[in-house]
Amino acid sequence: MKVPENVLKRAENYIVDKDYGIEILDQNKVRKEKKEEIVTVDTTIYDKGDRVRLLDYDDYGIVYATEDKFSNVQVYYKGEMLVVNQKRLKLK
Repeated sequence: MKVPENVLKRAENYIVDKDYGIEILDQNKVRKEKKEEIVTVDTTIYDKGDRVRLLDYDDYGIVYATEDKFSNVQVYYKGEMLVVNQKRLKLK
């Protein structure tokens, strides 16, 4: 069967001496489980009429329309309507 000679000797040693070669391992050779980091995402839902801080302008505006499928919110700011992603807003 072409089994290497050292494997046969080790198997014979297991049977005869019951020596399984149990030694203490170095801690750096022991595999450790990786911990998954949980990332929390701010999922504030903006309603019509909310006062929000526009982070790009460092000023405040009022939500005119709630978020769409791309997480964009329509904000009334200084007489004009802006479409801003919700990540660029902060609820006041």
